[in-house]
Amino acid sequence: MKKTHIGGLGLAALAAGLAALPAAAQTLEDRVAALEARQAQPAGLTTPTGFTLNFYGYVKGDLIYDNSHDLGIHSGGIAGITAASTEDSASRAHAYQSRIGIRGAQSTDMGELKFNLEGDFLGGGGGTFRLRHAFGELNGLLAGQTWSLFTPVGELPAFIDANGQTGAPAYRVGQVRYTAEFGDTSAALSLEEDNSALKDRVAIAAAVTQKFAQGSVKLAAISRSLEHPVNGVESSWGATISANAKLWEGGLIQASYTQGDGISSLLPAWSATYAPELDANGQAIGAKGYGIALSHAITPQFEIGAGYGVNDYDDHAGAAADGTDKLSAVHLNVKYKPVKPVTLGLEYIRAERRQFDGARFDNDRIQFAAQYSF
Repeated sequence: MKKTHIGGLGLAALAAGLAALPAAAQTLEDRVAALEARQAQPAGLTTPTGFTLNFYGYVKGDLIYDNSHDLGIHSGGIAGITAASTEDSASRAHAYQSRIGIRGAQSTDMGELKFNLEGDFLGGGGGTFRLRHAFGELNGLLAGQTWSLFTPVGELPAFIDANGQTGAPAYRVGQVRYTAEFGDTSAALSLEEDNSALKDRVAIAAAVTQKFAQGSVKLAAISRSLEHPVNGVESSWGATISANAKLWEGGLIQASYTQGDGISSLLPAWSATYAPELDANGQAIGAKGYGIALSHAITPQFEIGAGYGVNDYDDHAGAAADGTDKLSAVHLNVKYKPVKPVTLGLEYIRAERRQFDGARFDNDRIQFAAQYSF
């Protein structure tokens, strides 16, 4: 009868098992590390076409008090205040600035392919969904709707008021854009939908941006063609220089200066009735805008900010006495983040409109906001 050496086989198996333990432990450690890395990444979905999707946005509730005139859902309403406007205090509460968006990205043989779709509810005077961004981008080529290349995006302060800073061109239009990167320098050219009711063709915009360790500087220009109902087509142009800088820990300075002819509709707080782009002779009306803002994060939870902006319009042929000569606004705010996704803010806004006949209309606004980001 054949004998089996069970003891010897058992010892051999035990030795082999002990030898494999370090490798097994390392494999388990790698798997745990990979799982933790995946958990640390933002949650996303993958579409059948290969895009990894990420959702973002916020719910924002605003409580507003105006002491002299009812400016509406944001301070840009000062552009329509005249001697005929009712002078009385007003208050309102709304959540129209609430925003939702989705981003998608995937790697391709030509580089990263990405898109952005975003909207809020500030359309139609408030309460109607409004498209903000809807564009795709691949290898420097962008097509769709987003900020105009003429907009100094890096110099738009994060005010609580939905109108943003007076004096800085801030608008989104449909466009085709190409951007070339050269290290810390970028150059871009775009063909854009012109948002003027007098448009004769698409607008052409160009910009150069230089990044530095503490911030960036941007130069931009735009060419437009406007058509007067009687006097034909008139050329229009604009140029802007803007910069932002983090000169100390927690601090940020943002500034911009814009000037041109026939660019009123490119500046915020604009009303065609009181700030036309062509005069009675069909000539482009000169305009300029400038703004500066300062913010400082005292702690990761507590931030203060201030800003001042101006739209200044030239006198012109056929100018009405009650036409807008100047719009200005001062913003002072404090923000508190009790937890990371929640921002509570309080902002004081002093908005003023001056007419060519010297008459002035002003309003003091206090706005409280609670924003819940996701």
